[in-house]
Amino acid sequence: MAVLLPAGSLLPGGSLLPGAGASRAGSLRLSPSSLIDGGFLTFTYTAPAGKVSSTNWIGVSSAAKPSPYDYVVYEYAGGRHGRLLLSTSSLGAGKWVGYYAYKNGYKELTRPVPFTVRAAPKAPTYATPRYAGEVGASGKGRLSEPEGVALSPSGTVWVADTGANRVVELSARGKLLESFGRLGDGLGTLDQPEAIALSGAGDVFVADTGAGRVEEFSPDGRWLRNIGRPGSGKAEFEEPEGIAVGPHGTLYVADNQNNRVEEFSAATGRYRGEITSEMAAPQDISVDSRGDLWVADNGEADVTDDFVVEYSPQGAPLLSVGIEESDQLGGMSNPAAVATSPSGEVFVTEPDFDYIQEFSPYGVYMGAFGAQAHGPGDVSFPQQLVVSSSGRVLVADSGDNRIAEFQLRHT
Repeated sequence: MAVLLPAGSLLPGGSLLPGAGASRAGSLRLSPSSLIDGGFLTFTYTAPAGKVSSTNWIGVSSAAKPSPYDYVVYEYAGGRHGRLLLSTSSLGAGKWVGYYAYKNGYKELTRPVPFTVRAAPKAPTYATPRYAGEVGASGKGRLSEPEGVALSPSGTVWVADTGANRVVELSARGKLLESFGRLGDGLGTLDQPEAIALSGAGDVFVADTGAGRVEEFSPDGRWLRNIGRPGSGKAEFEEPEGIAVGPHGTLYVADNQNNRVEEFSAATGRYRGEITSEMAAPQDISVDSRGDLWVADNGEADVTDDFVVEYSPQGAPLLSVGIEESDQLGGMSNPAAVATSPSGEVFVTEPDFDYIQEFSPYGVYMGAFGAQAHGPGDVSFPQQLVVSSSGRVLVADSGDNRIAEFQLRHT
């Protein structure tokens, strides 16, 4: 998982450290020289004169003189110079060496640069969350393929009821409190809404995915404004599928088909910028208690890696979670959504396998739930989820037309 950065862009973690790979003909530098498993390496390279090639690569191996088959991970690094990010998630703890190699790895272009990957702290003993019931499965608040869920400070449950093209508010027991929206592309109408978020003031933001926009409503369902429109420019979306509001009033939108997260003022709707590094069809986004962003990177047509990536508030990649595209527990296959607990655990829904995975704050796999109970605690095609301060986990159980509830258990 890697991305080339244009020369002059800001590096994650600050300025570059001097690398061991400088030479008169070319250079390779690395930052940092020691990091936790799952963190990101930044390589800065300059090709020797006459050795510029689109098939030059930067690769990582533990071998002293690696052949092209000895690299554990590599990415092409074309052009005369540039910067490249590499995730260490496929390396594991130990001593490693970064190489800048010519034409598919057959000849080293510069002296290699060593670095160390440290093991992440051990995860606590895992206790499977307890199934605690459901809302929206019956009565006036009965849901239809819900994909978005949010929790208000008072404990009411807000749902993007995707199949019904509406937004509903339910009590903790499932009583219908509010319902608004209908199919359409006009003001206040919805077309396949897939995610929902609440501002500190209680306003409701909805990712109106089919209409290529975000809509804002008051808590009583009054339409307030549209944010964005279909397209690929600034403040435009191609399938906005995830949405979150940060602690400092920033609205984040996962712009799936444009491979980016866009930022807006939640108060005014004004465009603030975008994050593109390490993005491949972002499906969902959440913000933790520190203001860091967590993005479910869904990949593109099963040809790019599936990860959850943590970013700083400034948009620098910090950590990747998951064993690339895999059906192993701890692996990722089209992750749909991500949420964090107040203590930092990371929860990821996996609709391909009908379960929710839990990881430590450092990305260590802890366990899974939602597919082992063979009963009411099973979920089907789970989507957006939210974790409360009391350990209440609400999951948009789209395939079962409900919101499933679980309770975290501490060990």
